[in-house]
Amino acid sequence: MKILFLLVITAAISAGCTDSGNLTPVENTSQATQTAIETTNTPVETPSPQTEGELKQGDEVNSTDVFGRNYFWCEYRDNITSEMPPNGVVQRFYSSRTERSVDEYNGIPAIHYRYISKGETWSVVTDQYIDAAISEQLGGILINTRDGQIDSIENLTAEPLNQENRPFGEKIHTFVYQGTESVTVPAGTYPEARKYCYYNSDNTVGCTYWFEPGIPVPVLYQFSNEYIVGYNGFESHELVAWG
Repeated sequence: MKILFLLVITAAISAGCTDSGNLTPVENTSQATQTAIETTNTPVETPSPQTEGELKQGDEVNSTDVFGRNYFWCEYRDNITSEMPPNGVVQRFYSSRTERSVDEYNGIPAIHYRYISKGETWSVVTDQYIDAAISEQLGGILINTRDGQIDSIENLTAEPLNQENRPFGEKIHTFVYQGTESVTVPAGTYPEARKYCYYNSDNTVGCTYWFEPGIPVPVLYQFSNEYIVGYNGFESHELVAWG
């Protein structure tokens, strides 16, 4: 899989959740996850870099100059579409929340990401700890819940962090500036959102992002996902709120 923001969560949702549940509010915590891992939720005091100055279409920029890190959480309305013969195009909606904090894992300084994704009958909660150098996954836990019952629990083991599967703010990629477009999402309307594309090694578009200066996370991002059930799987993620 060439690009994914949600790491193991997206794979779990795409492969295991085919219900078309309506968008449901995302809670801040999961009782099961809290039992397994306690979170300090220490504020992240890092700058929020935004590309400044005049950009021309086709300019290349470092993704770390576009993403910011001065946020505690962000929430998205997520729309997955695919072709499901003979029924045509099927859409599935869910909601997702990402929480970011500076923490420790077994006494090691770490960046703690908590991902909470919810559909109508299911939820996936992941606590992932990565080292301060952004090179290793130190550990964590993933909990799948369906119909109010824990369906599975997976312990995340120590392993090198995939450079192409970074959370927001930790990515190191080259983005290509595409100009500005008007974008309307639940968080608001942005008449001149800056559009960037990340290209895969085969020169195909891996992901398209729309950013509003001053907001450290994308107001919209979209990508194709071959692992979605059906054909021509596609994901669109619209910003609801951040803080």
